[in-house]
Amino acid sequence: MTSEAGTNEINIAPFKQGFVSINKSYGGVKLCYYCNFEAVRPLIGGGKPVLLLLHGYPQSSFIWRHVWNDENPLSVYPVVDLPGYGNSRDPEHTIPQDKFSTGSAVLQALASLLPSSSQPHPLVIIAHDRGARIAHRIAVSRSSFSAFQLKAVSLMDIVPTTVQFAAFGKAKEACTYWHWPFLANVEIATKLILAFGGENWIRMTFGRTAGKSAQGLQKLEEDNAAKVYGAHMDREDVVRASCEDYAAAAGVDLERQAEDQEAGRKIDVPVLLIFSAAQLGARFDVEGIWRKDWVKEGVEVEALPVGDGIGHYVPEEAPDVVGERLLGWLMGF
Repeated sequence: MTSEAGTNEINIAPFKQGFVSINKSYGGVKLCYYCNFEAVRPLIGGGKPVLLLLHGYPQSSFIWRHVWNDENPLSVYPVVDLPGYGNSRDPEHTIPQDKFSTGSAVLQALASLLPSSSQPHPLVIIAHDRGARIAHRIAVSRSSFSAFQLKAVSLMDIVPTTVQFAAFGKAKEACTYWHWPFLANVEIATKLILAFGGENWIRMTFGRTAGKSAQGLQKLEEDNAAKVYGAHMDREDVVRASCEDYAAAAGVDLERQAEDQEAGRKIDVPVLLIFSAAQLGARFDVEGIWRKDWVKEGVEVEALPVGDGIGHYVPEEAPDVVGERLLGWLMGF
């Protein structure tokens, strides 16, 4: 395995020893992975899936620190800062922020980190928020990624992008998800966020989308999370890339989903949905929406509405609940 060891720019102390920071070039951009490759190298190629963890906005791979904070005997699991986010900096904006392009970048770089194989690597993707939208695109377009055989996806706290935009016709939903059109106006949003300050923006975002559980809020704030994410959001290239992510959602991502629906292309691997019962689950029939129009008939869909006042950041606010359910689900693969 050939890789470039990179300087770790954020505190990943919550990850146990055995995780290493690896920068892998893709199209001139260094994508930053944190992985336990050495600890589980014997499992690679033994039929166990690679578990790829993808984070959302406005965060980084740091979001998984509570869920995957010990050596997992099931498989190798890389966590990655999405292109343009965190330490996967893309100052020249080389990688487009549509979900197919970012998914392609992540998977191609990951394939180059794994031992060469004549067979596709089995893959399970566990993803939250924007990362879950990338996972959705990969699942629908999985024939385009020959290095991997996608076995299953876990999508956390999302409905399909098309469904979310359609809901903007309701005033309350438009107010709740005001940041979508705001961030999609890249030039305005980038300047205002930088002027406001990265940590201020993170704390305001947490205040609007986190839950009401005192324990959940404590877990969200642990390990100086707001400062970690805020430091990234003080960088113009990171803010701009994240805004381009939302602009792509309002453009090419919507167009591709419309094409998928017209052609009947749907997710055809098992799906585990995990979402906030008090927030997303109170506004949408999350499981019903995915089953009806977005997952192929007969394909297994499981759902975990997380209650007790837990909000949008389910991997951070309720890591024990999420981790336990994921481990049980993964035993099937």
